[in-house]
Amino acid sequence: MTVAAPAVVRAAAVILGLAAFRLAAADAPPAKPDEATAAYLAVRKQFIIATALPATRPEMRKEHAAFLRDVTAYLDGLPEGAVGHRVTALYMRGRLRLLNDDAPKAREDFAAALALHGTVEKGKAPPGMPTQGAIRLCRALTFVGDGVDAFVREIGDIPEGERVTGLAPLGGALLALAEEAERAGRLDEAIRVYHIIEQHRLWDPDRHQDPAKRIGLLEYQKKNQEGATP
Repeated sequence: MTVAAPAVVRAAAVILGLAAFRLAAADAPPAKPDEATAAYLAVRKQFIIATALPATRPEMRKEHAAFLRDVTAYLDGLPEGAVGHRVTALYMRGRLRLLNDDAPKAREDFAAALALHGTVEKGKAPPGMPTQGAIRLCRALTFVGDGVDAFVREIGDIPEGERVTGLAPLGGALLALAEEAERAGRLDEAIRVYHIIEQHRLWDPDRHQDPAKRIGLLEYQKKNQEGATP
């Protein structure tokens, strides 16, 4: 009878052990998140649901009011080390405040989120943490009511390639801003705002002209003006 070499036996044992481990892992129930993670995921889910619902006036929609209450309580209970979670919660609260026309408080939330964003350790960002570009865009949107100058100044350094979803309710105000700049003959500012509207899909195709067409018309108008300048 042939006896297997010890090395072969050990290798077979390792392989069988790994196979048994994988089978056990496949049969085991998924690990439950810890309390901190569960709390974060609950707030994030609540945010997704709340932002899917339109704001109401003059009374705030109950789901929005409930989220603002809950996310504030969540922020108050966060430990100092949970920087990424704080950034995300501030951003989410700012988004809901912005949708409900509370631009000053939303601006405070976005500014606080931006100040902390760079301190989040690599690999420690929670799921759904916004990029700096997304936060800067939302902060710029709090200046829409202050006119074209303020908005264009704030929007100036936001990466063109970055797209933020869920901001469609703010499209009407941005379109009004672009049209205001267009009427005033400030074509560069109007084009910049239309670019933002197009990039983030902030228009209703059934009600508004495609911003890409407006950009094309304004670019053509600019060329004609420049050609007519002595």
